[in-house]
Order: sequence, then C-alpha cells, then structure tokens
Amino acid sequence: SQPTHPFAGGVFPKLLRPSPDAFAVGLVALMLLLFLAIRFPALNAVSPSLRCSHAPLLAVLILTSGLGVIFYGGLYQKDAQLVFQSRLLLWGCFFVILSYFLDFLPFFSRYREFLETLLSYRFPFLVISAILLRFWLIRSSPQPVIDVFAIFQGGADALLKGQNPYAQLYPSPYATPEAIQMGYSAEPTFIDDYSYLPATFLFHLPSYLLFGDIRYSYLASDLLVVWLLLKISGYDFNPLFRPILQTLHPFSHSSHHPITHSPVHRLACEWLALLYLFHPRWSFLLEQSFSDPLLVFWAAAMTFYLAQGDKDKAAVCLGLLMGTKQYGVLLSPFFARFQGIQARHLLIALGVATGVCLPFILWNPAEFFSDTFWQFLELPPRYDGLSFYAALYWGLGMIIPSWTNFFSYALVTAWAAKRKSGYLLVFLSSCALGLLAFFLFARFSYFQYYWFITNFLLLAIAVILGEERKAMLTQKDRGKRRKGRKKEKVKD
Repeated sequence: SQPTHPFAGGVFPKLLRPSPDAFAVGLVALMLLLFLAIRFPALNAVSPSLRCSHAPLLAVLILTSGLGVIFYGGLYQKDAQLVFQSRLLLWGCFFVILSYFLDFLPFFSRYREFLETLLSYRFPFLVISAILLRFWLIRSSPQPVIDVFAIFQGGADALLKGQNPYAQLYPSPYATPEAIQMGYSAEPTFIDDYSYLPATFLFHLPSYLLFGDIRYSYLASDLLVVWLLLKISGYDFNPLFRPILQTLHPFSHSSHHPITHSPVHRLACEWLALLYLFHPRWSFLLEQSFSDPLLVFWAAAMTFYLAQGDKDKAAVCLGLLMGTKQYGVLLSPFFARFQGIQARHLLIALGVATGVCLPFILWNPAEFFSDTFWQFLELPPRYDGLSFYAALYWGLGMIIPSWTNFFSYALVTAWAAKRKSGYLLVFLSSCALGLLAFFLFARFSYFQYYWFITNFLLLAIAVILGEERKAMLTQKDRGKRRKGRKKEKVKD
C-alpha cells in the first residue's frame, strides 16, 4: 500500500505534525551558521596559527538559545508546574546569554570592575541551569510514548535480571489507551527487537540502577562533553573557580590564580560549551531517549585524545563509538587517514567493538544479528524522514535506489583520501561531510542524526580555539625570552 504523506494526516498523531517543520528549519539554520563560525579556509587546516572568528559564535549562541525558548518542550510532559519553571528559567538563561554582549560595549568598561565578580558567575549559572532543566524535563515526562524509551528501559531491566535483552519481548508503548487516544495503532502489542548495540549499557545500566530511568545517563554524558569541549579548546579553569575560592576565602588575593590567556578566548570557549547545552531541540532529544548523546561523548573523547597525540586511547573511543550504534563504523575510513594511525590502531578499535558485542553474540547469535542488523535490511523506507530520499518521493514521485547513500558516502570518502592527513580539522570536517552525505540519501534519516553531525562542527571550532590558545602561549613565551635577553644586555 502507498504510504500516507506525513503532513496529510494518518501517519502522525496531531501533536506530532508540526515537529518536522521545526526540526528542519532549526537544523538547517544552525548548520549554516555553525559553518560560518569556522573561517572557511580553516577547514584546510594547513596552518597551526588558525584563528576562530569569535563574533559568529556569540551570534549563533543567541540565536540557538532564543530558538530554544520557542521550541522548548517534550511531547509528553505532564507536570505543568515543572514546565512553567523550565520556561521561566530558559528565559532567564536567554537574558544571561545576552549579557555577553556587554563585554564588547565601550561604555561598559567603566563599570566592568564593579560587575566583574557578578559576571564571573554567568557561565557556572548557565551550566547549572542546563543540568536543572534536563532534570526537570525527565521528571515532568516520566513515560514518553516512544519505542526507544521502552526498549532501553526494558533492556536495562532485563540485563540486571540476568536475561538477554536481545531475546526479550517489550510491551509496545503505542498499544496503551493513552497512546491509542493520541492516534497511534494498537498493534502490535509487543516489540520483538532491541536494535541498539551493547555499548549503550555502559551508560544505561548505572542510570537505571540508581534512578530507574536511563535518560539520566544522557545528563551525565552532556556534562562530560562540555568538559571535553573546554579541554580541547584550551579553556583555563582557574578564573571559573576564582569566585568560589574568594567566597570561601574572602581575604585570598586573585593573583594566586592569574588569568593565563585572553578573556575573549575564554569567552569563546564558554560560548562553545553553551552552544552544545542550549541546542534548540535538546528537550525533544532528551525526552525521546535517543542514544546519540553517547555517540557525541565518544567522538569528543576520541578528538581529545587525538589532540593529545594518544592514538591508542583514541582508537578505544572509536571502538566504543562503533559498539554503541551501527553507523559509528562510517567514521573508521576517516580515522584511518589520520597521520600516525597504523593498522594496529584500527585493530584496537575493531577489537574493542567486537569485545563489547561478543558476549551477546555468544549468548544468542541469531537474536543478536536479527535485532541489530538483518531487520534494517527488511524494514520498508521511512517516507516521513528528513532526507532527499523522502523529499524526492513526495515532490517528484521518485524512489531512488537504496544504495544511493552508500554511493554518496563513498564519494566523500574518496575526496577525503586525497586531502592532507594529520590535521584534526580535516578529520572532523570529513566525518561531518561523510555522515551528511550518507544520511541525506538514506532510507532512514531522523533529526538526531543531523544533530550528531553538527557536533563535529563544534569539535572543529574547539580545535581551532585550542590552536589559538597554543599560539598565544607561544607568543607569550617569546615575549618573556625577549625581556630576559634585554635584561641580560642591560646587566652586561
């Protein structure tokens, strides 16, 4: 039978119909502006003294936080009080983010010393607010009507009971009276597949065991991603903790913790972290329980270790990324092109991914491969997806071959193979373009896939800021050496 157009009714319940429009507009605008935030020649990464254009970062942050106020909300929040508190706090965060403009206004310089202590609390306030907003969203939406949440919850529960999560039947969240009233079909009543790879349990099990909800693991992963972004970008944490130290020890002098780099660079690092925390659709992403935040954490950890020159640990992170979701393997060709990567590192990544999956393969090989691989070959295309595959079908009536996305991905891989290896920006931009080429023509393309891609752009900006930090330190060292030479000449 022919599928029904997603905006003509019949496929989505009424509550869901406006969502694809909001996702598409927000994502396209965000991706274009993030590309502008990186100076385009920097994508070639042929110079170690690259500079990040700081102003677009603040502009993008204000845009995304503003859109976040408009787009805030899950589909199944039930606690009106927590929703009201969240919206109020979001407005507060938006105005605090707007206050970053004050740092660049000339007339503000005369009041800066008076307000410096107050302004130093902005970033901690915004990070704590982002954590609180996520906590409130989970509390206000305890049972989202989506199979992802039901499968993750059921899988963690089954594993804690010593049962194979890939061999279980999970009650369908769409067969409940509430879901049927919203327009979902009552059939089937059970879900017979756990389609996610086993590395998800590394985060889900502790969260489910401690709090009874796997989504708290995403809160933890978000905090870890923010920390990694700050580390990669060369952020100095001393000024961040200075207000706390002065509160605990009011007679301590600020010279004990001197600022060791440019205030503008420090602000740019903070904006970068806030861009991740205040994405316009973070609330939807968290409520629906998509596992892509875990992928971003492993990608950020891999980037951090590559920046540190520790390729063994970077390979372990790639292996855990591949063991979390199937399309993680698409990053391996670009990883292989990075300077200094040998066959040994690829074997480490493959060994880690295999090691994570092997216990479940041995437990029940038929169920494991059926749930995680074979079913995707049998599923019909999703014509309600965010892809050219769906757009061409509805716009021109065309059904393009299912291998088109592999072909477009192969073209990007061949292009990346000809580029200079050894630069993180080349690696990250190649990953983003390769994934984009794959998902734009895929039979299954969802919002969270493109969100995952945008985070490679954030990592690229973090690398640029890190290079800027190194260049500043080098310049300061040269200045100290010159002063030392002048003093020696004066003595002579």
